[in-house]
Order: sequence, then C-alpha cells, then structure tokens
Amino acid sequence: MKLNRKKLEYDEIRVIKLDRKAVSKILWETFMDVGADKLELPENEDDGIFRMTIDDDTGELVFYACNMNEDYIPDFDYIDEHIASNIDITTKSIYEIPESGKHYKTIFLPANKKGKKTGDGSVS
Repeated sequence: MKLNRKKLEYDEIRVIKLDRKAVSKILWETFMDVGADKLELPENEDDGIFRMTIDDDTGELVFYACNMNEDYIPDFDYIDEHIASNIDITTKSIYEIPESGKHYKTIFLPANKKGKKTGDGSVS
C-alpha cells in the first residue's frame, strides 16, 4: 500500500493513540524482530521459546528465550518470579550497546524448577 505522505500544516497535530493490547503487540513484534540478535542467538534458532512480560506496577518489560529439555513444560510463573526477584535492569535501550557489551544476563534454573515432566517427551 502506497502512503499518501503530506507535510504537516502549521498547528496541525496527527495522533496515533493505542490501547495497552496494541502497545504490547508492537513490543512483542519488535522483540521478535530484534530479540534473537539482542540475545545473541544463532540464526534459525528453532529450539528457543520466547516470552515477554510487562509489570503493571513498574512498567518493566522482560523478554527472554529459553531452551528446555523436550521432556519438560517450562514453569513460566517460576521463571518470571525468579527474574523479577534476581535480575536488575540489563540495558537502558535495545538500540545502544550497554557498558557490559551485552543486553542480557544469563541464568540457569535449578533442576527441580525446570517445569512439569511430560512423561513421553511431548508438550501438552
């Protein structure tokens, strides 16, 4: 679709107003576009599971990828809680390189917190 671009007139204001669901969708789509690069994942990473949360009280956004053994369903509630309690802000912007050189921190879950065992290797 070709855009019909026009110069702003004096005193003209053009507005886009989005509800929370639309903002979340934009953030999700943005992170799906750039997230693998920011998390330094190989191209065509098919084993990763991506998740994003936004804290209603603090406004903090968390985006992460995990690769769990196929015998487990990830316990996202535990992972989210663990991140909220143990990880500080990792970067001020996804468009600038942080002092650490990485936008992310790496964590490993204890064996007893990996999630529910599926029994046959299938995810239900």
